[in-house]
Amino acid sequence: MAMVLLVPILIGAISGCIENGTRGDLEFTDDMGDTIYLDGTPGRVITLTPALTELVFAIGGGDLIVACDDTSDHPDEVQGLERVFSWDGMDMEAIIAAEPDIIFMDWTLDVTGDDHKALTDMGLNVYRVYPTTMDDIIRNIVEIGDILDLEEEAQALSDDIEIRLDAVEEAGAAIEDRPGILHISYYDGASDPWVLTDSTFSGSLIDTAGGRCVISDDTGKGITVSIETIITSNPDIIFTSQSSTWPTESRSLILSDERLQDIEAVKSGAVYDVEGDLVDRTGPRMIDGLELFHEYILAYVEEA
Repeated sequence: MAMVLLVPILIGAISGCIENGTRGDLEFTDDMGDTIYLDGTPGRVITLTPALTELVFAIGGGDLIVACDDTSDHPDEVQGLERVFSWDGMDMEAIIAAEPDIIFMDWTLDVTGDDHKALTDMGLNVYRVYPTTMDDIIRNIVEIGDILDLEEEAQALSDDIEIRLDAVEEAGAAIEDRPGILHISYYDGASDPWVLTDSTFSGSLIDTAGGRCVISDDTGKGITVSIETIITSNPDIIFTSQSSTWPTESRSLILSDERLQDIEAVKSGAVYDVEGDLVDRTGPRMIDGLELFHEYILAYVEEA
């Protein structure tokens, strides 16, 4: 759904959206430093990532969402929503027709800012998030709860996550001999595997859970590395992302790859599929992913 030129029939809808973007009494500043002004509590919301869709539903705002991205699949109530964003781009015509009061989007899926500019040029209110730690997710929950007038629900969710986060941080910090962890997001057995490094959100989870990410860089994004690099890094544990909506064979391919048979994780069988939706989506369920990482790391340490 590439961006399309708007036809004259949409002029009325466009005018309404521009009116939504005029300066109101309520002021909110997003993670990128941009300020939006609202006249009141948004009644029509668009979310452009599955994590943000989950977040709004988790604080009781699911009935406010009028459209979302095409990968949002949790909770089940999301199934009937209109889809206005995919890897091919935004369906600008559908976004305008939905008449949103606010659009929530993640900077990491629009690093050039082109989509943000296209939306704000139409007078739409766009609030961008850029969480890089669990603390950032907690903050985003509170902020979006404030925007949607769901402060109590958002605070209750953030308090629960913070209690669970504190418990993992304390237990993780107590692990002195931290095992080396490699998180492979995708491997097809033929091309170089995609891995998540210490500068990514996964790296932050691994560190908090008591592990040590064995691949370092400063890009903050998933990268491809050679098999030789993996052999040299010699991880004690390998996590492979798995998803019911996008199943992979990464784990079985790693365990059967003759070139990897001498690394510690493969020799001990410490290669684990983890639900990608819990560790790849920066939403409220990421605390479940953090706890899962910690369980595997703690089990390894106790057996060592």
